[in-house]
Amino acid sequence: MALPTVTINISQSPDDEPGPITYYGGTSKRDVKVEKSEFPLNSGFLKYTHVASAGQPFTVDKVQSGNSGNDINQIKPKNGEPVKSYSVWYWKYDQSMNNPLFIEIHNKNGTYGYHETKGNGSWNPHDSGSQDNQRLEGKALEQKLDYLNCKHYKLVTIDLTESHSKTYASSGTYCCSDKHDTGKKRVTIRGDKVRVSLPGAKDIEYYEHFIGGESELAGIKYNEGAASGRGDNDPAPGPGEPKTPHTKPPGESYPKAHSEAAKVFAESAGFIATISGYFLAGSAGTAATFFGGWKLYNRYKGDPWVRQI
Repeated sequence: MALPTVTINISQSPDDEPGPITYYGGTSKRDVKVEKSEFPLNSGFLKYTHVASAGQPFTVDKVQSGNSGNDINQIKPKNGEPVKSYSVWYWKYDQSMNNPLFIEIHNKNGTYGYHETKGNGSWNPHDSGSQDNQRLEGKALEQKLDYLNCKHYKLVTIDLTESHSKTYASSGTYCCSDKHDTGKKRVTIRGDKVRVSLPGAKDIEYYEHFIGGESELAGIKYNEGAASGRGDNDPAPGPGEPKTPHTKPPGESYPKAHSEAAKVFAESAGFIATISGYFLAGSAGTAATFFGGWKLYNRYKGDPWVRQI
């Protein structure tokens, strides 16, 4: 039996519909199914997976975005090979779906092909177009998505991890690995100490992270302890909320015997809802904590950040 041939539209989304939706993929019926998921989990990026609605492998005639009708040849499967699924990633709060970041093509033979955005609707093969039997996932995938979001769309992820702060405080700046058109990084960081006059007490170390200019805040990562190697906290703006800190950033301080943050101070001017105050890791379970339209939650250990002062 011949495999179905479809048109993939990378702007199709289930929106707030429960479960997947189907859409017209170039024939007279709804022959493409698309499903939305946050992947990697709690990364702040949404994966839209397109498959043939009947569940079998398929071939791709065209790849389109929106209503333009243009065929995007750069991100079509290689040599017209049949595929099992076709997936595209967007930042979670790109509600208009104007800025696709990354494409995954799961071929019928089990290999994977990837393409990454160059911005402005153009694409590059990922890793020179190589295919691999092992899919890109986990930390490596999240780092790639953070990088593309920062490089092309000026959406910056702040990293509050102690080792990261110590490393970059010496140079004074960081973001993704790219220097961008200006040759500068998007986050400014500085370290300092709060002097403590009590007998036997040590000064309290802290770091301040600033973003400004045209950059916007995509999320905040924090690695609780050096062992896990994963981001544990990721505050992100809620849908429709402003997301550009114009002045002061989150900062963190550490107790003398730990590499875990003792307290986070967040302040931003220019928001519709002002954000200003201190936050501590609490013990209220896994429920998210909201303040000024922002959500803070612990990814893996279950302790949310709660308002302290």
